[in-house]
Amino acid sequence: MILFLLTEIKMSDRIEAKIDSLLSEISQLRKEVNDLKATCGRMDGHISFVERTYTKIRLPFMWILNHIPFTQTELPKIKEACPTSNLQQPINQSRPSYMGA
Repeated sequence: MILFLLTEIKMSDRIEAKIDSLLSEISQLRKEVNDLKATCGRMDGHISFVERTYTKIRLPFMWILNHIPFTQTELPKIKEACPTSNLQQPINQSRPSYMGA
């Protein structure tokens, strides 16, 4: 009976140690998720800035390119250059149509 109780106490200690370890890992994962949220927020802001800037300078650049001899270039619109896609779909490795074959 005493041996049984000692075995139960050891198992209980191991289970408690596992639970403590899991709680520590959960805490670390929460911290990492919060860090990722902040980073993604900054990236979203940067992407919005780049899209706004590109949209504003696209037409003036096209005008300049069209007035240079031997160039007839049309810059892509943002939706053409950066199609939105589901992240679970494979990434298309082919060149976009505006870059030529």
